[in-house]
Amino acid sequence: NTIPQIDFVQMRTQTPFVIVRAGQNTWIDSDFIFNWQAAKEARLYRGSYWFYDSRTDPKTQADLWLSAIGDDYPDCGLWMDFEETFGGAFGSEMYMRQFAERVLDNSPATVEVGVYTGYYYWLERIPASRRAWWGQFPLWIANYGAETPLIPQPFTDWLFWQFTNSGDGELYGVESPKIDLNYFNGDLEKF
Repeated sequence: NTIPQIDFVQMRTQTPFVIVRAGQNTWIDSDFIFNWQAAKEARLYRGSYWFYDSRTDPKTQADLWLSAIGDDYPDCGLWMDFEETFGGAFGSEMYMRQFAERVLDNSPATVEVGVYTGYYYWLERIPASRRAWWGQFPLWIANYGAETPLIPQPFTDWLFWQFTNSGDGELYGVESPKIDLNYFNGDLEKF
């Protein structure tokens, strides 16, 4: 297990928040615990995301994510990342909803739970008749190269917008030359 090459103090000079990947499938990201603590020590507002994987039971994934967080809850929410295309047995909306319900039911009411996805992925994956339930969640939308992001139903607005996957990693203290960057839909007071 290597120590990650992320300088969260440098990152703090560029942004007030970071959303850290916790894991996927049946594994916790090997750098998660270090990154989670280092981001906190750098006084960054933290969020966490879990890359939902259709090859693994949704309840198992939710429980693993929540166990990784423990009682060190995020300031910027728990984000359910729905974008995978593995074609596993747990890929339908019914299973995605089981994952979401498990996360909601086992998180404190003070912790915001949200959806990360792309416009076309969401419309292709979630049947129109099943979308309304998802409207309770804030949206973190991925939409590159647009002046304003496309918003899939049932969402009416976005909270975070991932507008690029080619941000300057070095500027943000990250070992990767290119990183995802996001906008927050509001001012500092709302944030």
